[in-house]
Amino acid sequence: MLNPLRSEADAFKLVIIIGAGAAAVIALSLLAGPEFGVVLAAGLIGFGLGLSWRAVSDELRSDRRADDATSSSRPTRPGSPPGP
Repeated sequence: MLNPLRSEADAFKLVIIIGAGAAAVIALSLLAGPEFGVVLAAGLIGFGLGLSWRAVSDELRSDRRADDATSSSRPTRPGSPPGP
C-alpha cells in the first residue's frame, strides 16, 4: 500500500498546505462571493488530486523499473547467483 505521509514533516506540510488553501477559499468567498470560493475550492481539489495521482503513478513506475532491473533475462544455472 502506498503511503504519501512517510514522516511527521510530510504530515505537517500537508496540514499547512490544506490550511492555506482553506484560508484562500474563505477569503475569496468573503471578498468576491461564495460562487468564486466554490470555483477556487474545486480547482484546488482537482489540482491536489492530480498531484497525488502523478506521485502514485511515478512511484508505481519506479517500483516496476526496480523489479525489472533485479530480474535478469539470462537463464542461470541452478545454484549460481543471479545477475550479470
